[in-house]
Amino acid sequence: MTPFAELTPRAQVALLRPYAEEFAAEYGLNPTKVSLANHGFNTTFRIDTANKSYALRMNINSVRSIENLRAEIFWTSRLANSPVHAAKPVKAKNGDWILIRTIPSLPRETAVAVYEWLPGRKFPGIPSRNTMKELGRVTRLLHENTEGLTLPDDATLPLFEDVLLGKPLELREHGFTGDLGVMQAVVDEANDVVKVLGKKPAQIIHYDLHRYNIMKEGSTLHVLDFDDCLLGWPMVDASVSMYYARTFKPSASFRITKEPAYWQGFGSHPTDHGISERDFEALVASRRVMLCNELFQMMNADYRKKVVVYANKGAELMASFLRTGVYDPTA
Repeated sequence: MTPFAELTPRAQVALLRPYAEEFAAEYGLNPTKVSLANHGFNTTFRIDTANKSYALRMNINSVRSIENLRAEIFWTSRLANSPVHAAKPVKAKNGDWILIRTIPSLPRETAVAVYEWLPGRKFPGIPSRNTMKELGRVTRLLHENTEGLTLPDDATLPLFEDVLLGKPLELREHGFTGDLGVMQAVVDEANDVVKVLGKKPAQIIHYDLHRYNIMKEGSTLHVLDFDDCLLGWPMVDASVSMYYARTFKPSASFRITKEPAYWQGFGSHPTDHGISERDFEALVASRRVMLCNELFQMMNADYRKKVVVYANKGAELMASFLRTGVYDPTA
């Protein structure tokens, strides 16, 4: 059997679809339609039934442990009774929230979770000031929900101690031809910022708040995909959102014209969290280095080909940040 990583994206989805239908049945769903919602880091199918729709996520590239997944479910279940509009998890017929199965050609067992489908459209590529303000407010509410929160004994989450998530910087072996030194310099600078943040207690953060994980319904923002949640600090979440907000449809003026609204909704600024503006920018820039490092590991050949270009351009942007103190993808 051809290894999963060597299949085309279309063939990968075709292989996974029958299993998605089997999993849907195990969650007590009677699909009228099963359609692909996303095939990237993980794979999500939309399960439509006669009454409701659901998102069935298959952790294809994620190596989250069962304890990590329990923590995710613990938090998302808690959010159901909070001011945050977040996806609600669904239990399988056997009473478990998470199912783990072996799928032929995949190198490890696959974990599956199901959530109720959220209404709305994806977060806009060019958000208004009001939308940025609402994103800041929702992020603040997420942090307020977990401040001082203790996980159950059977659930754990990794601590954000290193912007590369504890992995070595491995770019050269995958075709990267840029300046590795500037990439490492940004990692080192950002990790110094993490040490400063680490002087305060860590809490659960989403760690992946970008437009594909947020649905917009009118003025309301709905949050989904908590698969990357970990123990960290509010400034880390903010830096992730700012990285993506500047990246999707960036303009040179975005940081000046739109980001102040985000901080208004967030209710504080980097300096209120003990770090400087440049420190925050180092966190924003380091997200690009982390993604370059992570994306080369994906079991998706199309992604890996594109990452070389993404990483080489990233080295240019890191050099610009080191000179200016600002992460600007339009540089």
